[in-house]
Amino acid sequence: MVIFSSFTNANRLELDCPDSSVYTPNSTFQQNLKLLLQSLSSNTSLNGGFYNSSIGDDTDRVYGQALCRGDANRTACPDCIANAVQDILKNCSSEDAIIWYDLCQIHYSSQNFFLINTGYYGKFPDSNDQRRRISDPVLLTKVLKYLMDNITSGASSDPLKFAVGEINFVKSNNIYGLAQCTRDISASYCYRCLSSASVELIDKSGALEGGIVVDSNCNVRFELQRFYNSSSISLTYPTSDEANSQLVLLHNLARPTTVTLIQECDLLSILFFTFLSLFSTSLFSFTTAADPTYLYHFCSSTNYTRNSTYQTNLNRLLLSSLPSNGSSDGFHNATFGQVPNRVYGLFLCRGDVTAATCQNCVNFATLNAPQRCPVSKGIMIWYDECLLRYSDSNFFSTSTETPTVALLNTNNVSDPTRFDQIMGGLMNLAATQATDSPKRFATRKGNFTVFQDIYCLVQCTPDLSSSDCNRCLRMSIANLPTGKPGARRLYPSCYSRYEMYPFYNENLTETPAPAPTPVLRSPPSPGSRTRPKGNNNSLLIIAIVVPIVVFVLLFVLGYCFLARRARGRKKFNAIPEEMDANDITTVESLQFDFGTIEAATNKFSTNNKLGEGGFGEVYKGRLPNGQEIAVKRLSRSSGQGAKEFRNEVVLVAKLQHRNLVRLLGFCLEGEEKILVYEFVTNKSLDYFLYDPEKQGQLDWSRRYKIIEGISRGMLYLHEDSRLRIIHRDLKASNVLLDGDMNPKIADFGMAKIFGVDQTQGNTSRIVGTYGYMSPEYAMHGQRRWRSLELCLETLERRDTHAIIGFKFDRFLLKK
Repeated sequence: MVIFSSFTNANRLELDCPDSSVYTPNSTFQQNLKLLLQSLSSNTSLNGGFYNSSIGDDTDRVYGQALCRGDANRTACPDCIANAVQDILKNCSSEDAIIWYDLCQIHYSSQNFFLINTGYYGKFPDSNDQRRRISDPVLLTKVLKYLMDNITSGASSDPLKFAVGEINFVKSNNIYGLAQCTRDISASYCYRCLSSASVELIDKSGALEGGIVVDSNCNVRFELQRFYNSSSISLTYPTSDEANSQLVLLHNLARPTTVTLIQECDLLSILFFTFLSLFSTSLFSFTTAADPTYLYHFCSSTNYTRNSTYQTNLNRLLLSSLPSNGSSDGFHNATFGQVPNRVYGLFLCRGDVTAATCQNCVNFATLNAPQRCPVSKGIMIWYDECLLRYSDSNFFSTSTETPTVALLNTNNVSDPTRFDQIMGGLMNLAATQATDSPKRFATRKGNFTVFQDIYCLVQCTPDLSSSDCNRCLRMSIANLPTGKPGARRLYPSCYSRYEMYPFYNENLTETPAPAPTPVLRSPPSPGSRTRPKGNNNSLLIIAIVVPIVVFVLLFVLGYCFLARRARGRKKFNAIPEEMDANDITTVESLQFDFGTIEAATNKFSTNNKLGEGGFGEVYKGRLPNGQEIAVKRLSRSSGQGAKEFRNEVVLVAKLQHRNLVRLLGFCLEGEEKILVYEFVTNKSLDYFLYDPEKQGQLDWSRRYKIIEGISRGMLYLHEDSRLRIIHRDLKASNVLLDGDMNPKIADFGMAKIFGVDQTQGNTSRIVGTYGYMSPEYAMHGQRRWRSLELCLETLERRDTHAIIGFKFDRFLLKK
């Protein structure tokens, strides 16, 4: 591990270049290294800021990895990598080296270090002394530890292995922190790496104005000024008085999902994004195989001695009693030992999770808790799926409301007064239901708008009495924020939560029917309270006006819906063949520059030419990292103009299946339209079907395997992909065979997307190849997604083109 405390954005942080193994100048290793570093420079930004690869064979192989800081933009990342490449080539001739800059790092070696725990190596440069010291190092150490613990957990669980956060230090001064891992390591190893780095950071720089710790797999940093360009977790350090301990976790999403309504009647767009939010929530909220989602924890102020009787009792509780009951009924408490070394512990799983999810959470928590509070006699730790608590004092059947954690969405709702009234009513109903339930758990759901519901959940530990549970929940609900689209308040004995999306499993809850949306009425005027007759008149007016207003509102909504449907039928019923040019931006990270493609194909040499189709030529190429590719260069005079090109890029980029050819990228410069695919070794199926010498390789077992693979690929397109896709030009020349003769469907230039529930559609023009079309499509343009994809050609090894012209003596099947 290397530790720094002073640096500038433009200069190198540190270069680790051991002289134990030096490569020979102008050797094959050096040439491979230059090619590898060039590949890292050109591909890191294109791959989201992280890229690793290797070049060469045997003893001359070089492994390399580049990582940009998570907030580096598309300009800063490649610039930093380019500077680091020049620096390391100029100043290091070792076979194993790492260079760190403020915004990036590069690591190369003659040994494979991908996915490997390389361990720490220590170095503390004298530059640490260049930092100014602060007046209150004790407070800084405590606050910094609190901050680093949180962002360490956030980074290790983030797909990009990156997190930033800030916390108030003194008066108006904040501490800003950052944690990041390389993305090839596991979440658990990332957590361990960052935890160790944080300990080093606090120990070495805890009395200074800032510092940074870097390792080959992770890095952490803190400053007293904001140094990153990203939304962050904002924390408030808890006070020393545990009774008033309160954490406010304001999580501004680094990648927020925002919907902007451009048209006042864009109802289908609302439905579309609502569906995506519901789908993504259900997809990620109930995955049992993944680690549980960590929320927060508190360690007790008293510690035990290592290898003491108390630790032995604690280990028995955590390793035996609690995990063995994890799949029982979602709750269990137990004790081990005798006073004064007795340990009390319990777990509680969220009332809607499955037994498997509960068991997984309990198993994880019992191992994770001692790591977070290594020698503490007690801990209170919350996960999204469960909570765990242990202590040296008896807390069973006692309502405990401290410490408390508040998590909230910092956005605001459109109508906070109405929202708070509906949410409050739902929470109160849920609290009453939970108090009367043996499981002390309840959920409620109610309407906020026509398209948005409010979902509420409350729960107590089942060992509480009804009155204690009710009091705890009422306190939790009373402390929820107002006007926010989502929040939760966590206590050791109970918690409450609400969101505007289904965060719990409705199939595993006994939720009452959705509560009707209350009608909000203005308070009566002072005069109306003394005029009964006027009050009756007001009721009469309301009885007349309200139905009229509701009718008009429904009429307007219906009109907007039908009008929008008429204008946008192509957009939502079946995505049109003519896609907007901006669709390309959704896959812009796959874009290659023309120079790279030209170099890979040796300037489109005829020696590299693999074949020629109706839309252009196909070449074999090799990227700087040694990867072989197939380059489809569309001819400028072909029928596939920008429309088919956009169609193929947008479609294939979204498809992932072993029987579909994989798109690696594309190039769109001037009139050049190029698609870059994985290189498939054995060419196309027709190459084997119609070559007298190659036909012998297609025995019955291989032909059956090919047909089965094609069928699996088509099943994925028709049934299992996010969109129902009809290829419309499936034929032998568009089926490629890899080295193991596995088929891969290619050429999606004529493909059409159907709606998920759409079973047939009409096209304005008939595309495809005669002899492969279904009859109703060839004659009437009517395409059904269940149209037969004939495999007779593969079985009989005869060309289906023989059917054209209706010469019966040349039919595919003969009597």
